[in-house]
Parts: sequence; C-alpha cells; structure tokens
Amino acid sequence: MTSAVSIEASLQVVGDTLIPVSAFVVCRNEEKHIAQCLESLNFCDEILVVDSFSTDTTPEICKSHNVTFIQRSWPGYREQKEFAANSAKNEWVFFLDADERLTEDLKMEIVDLFKPENSEILNNYDGFYVCRVMYFLGKWWRKGGWYPDNVIRLFKKSKTSWLGIDPHEVVTVDGKLGKLNGEIEHFSYDNLPDQVSKLSSHALTRARADSLLGKKASITRMFVNPILRFLKFYFVKKGFLEGFPGLVVAILEAYYTFLKYVYLWELNREKDRVQNEYRCKQT
Repeated sequence: MTSAVSIEASLQVVGDTLIPVSAFVVCRNEEKHIAQCLESLNFCDEILVVDSFSTDTTPEICKSHNVTFIQRSWPGYREQKEFAANSAKNEWVFFLDADERLTEDLKMEIVDLFKPENSEILNNYDGFYVCRVMYFLGKWWRKGGWYPDNVIRLFKKSKTSWLGIDPHEVVTVDGKLGKLNGEIEHFSYDNLPDQVSKLSSHALTRARADSLLGKKASITRMFVNPILRFLKFYFVKKGFLEGFPGLVVAILEAYYTFLKYVYLWELNREKDRVQNEYRCKQT
C-alpha cells in the first residue's frame, strides 16, 4: 500500500498541476497490481475506480488513494468500461487495466501534451494510440508475438464509441488519431498456470457471448482455427523472435482458440436440448 507521502513525491516528477484528464480503472480482486496502477495515474485530476465487489483488499487499497471509488456488478468488459468512461467529468479520458501501469516517460509526455503552449497540437487530435508492452516469463516482449500492441487509451469522451465482444472490448474514436511514444507496462499473467486459468476463463466468456449471438461451432473451426491462430502468432506476428517463450505462448494461443470452440459447441448442445424439451412439451 502506498502512502500519501510517496504519492506527493511522485507528483513532483510530473509537475505540480494536475492535468484535466479523467483516468479510470475497472477491477475485481486486483490487490497485487492496483496500487502501482493508480500511482502511475497520479497526474490526472480525476481517477475513477469501478470495482466489481472485490473480496480481497482491493477496495481498501483504492480508498487509500485519491480516487472516486464505485462498486458495481459486473455486466461485461465493454459495458463496465463504457460506464466508467461516461462517468468521467473531463472530456479527455485515459484508461488502464488494473494489471497495467504507465512508464514515467509516458506520464511526462501526456503532461507536456496538456501544457498551454501545446494546445494547438492537442486540439488537432481526438485520441491517441499507446504501445503496450507485456512482461511475462521473466522478460519484456519487444521483438514479436505480443509486440507491438498499439491500443487507444487517451481520447475525447464525446468522440468515442465502445464496441467488441467480451472479453475484448474495442474503443473507436470518430476523429483524428495520434501516437504517443511512451509505453504502458502490462503484467497480465503471473506465470504459466495463471495464464492457462485466465485463457480458459476468457474462452468461456467469449463462447457465451458468441452463443448469445447465435454463432455455431463446427468441427472444422474447432481444429483448423487453432492451427491458424498458432501460425499467426508464431510466424505472422513473429513470435519466434522471442525464443522458446514465443513458442510456448503460440501453443497457448491455439489452446485458447480450441477451448473457445469446444465451449461454444457445448453451449450449442445445451441450447438445442432445452429447445427440444420445449417443443416436446408444446406437442
């Protein structure tokens, strides 16, 4: 847990005046990462945390920081983030996942962007891409695979729409986009068991979303798409440049895709069973 003294000391690095940006984080049970995430946002004049009723110490950690803390049931990734963005008081919004943090270079770059002498530059854009860098298996991924991962994170609220299918929301900006040079550091997985567990959870979430959309799982997709996913990550996105970890993650990417279709197949079967039972009762 970070004290007020350390927060004030960090503020001196980026300047004495907070910039008119609303930052937000959605989370649940993120006690391991949330403090560093919030500390990296301390140059913003508003920080919103939307928590889905964490059962660990996440609420206490958040409340020890200068944030607006909201608890709200989990409706899905896109809906929760859209709610948080719409709750922001400022036109300019920045968001992080709880397992991410800004580098000092990125903080300084954003602060400089909002200085009066740079107002003309800022007014020419409606949003900015930021490169997100993954730390996993004891290394930063800067050669291939997950890199580069350019995501829209700083944007005008009035110009933004939220799309996508859980667990992957998509931010779209109706206007001109720029690119910031600083980076977001991403700590998505603690280790391989953690990655396998999260991939399984994400695959089930996506399968449920696809099932609601009426999508079907075929045997062809179940076996061909994982192979395509492996080839894309390992060769097209150059995961091989990351050495053996790149091969491991490419295989796990294929595993995720296989699970997604297996779960969808199971959900389709259950839906068909329920529908058949209903038809039988009607006859």
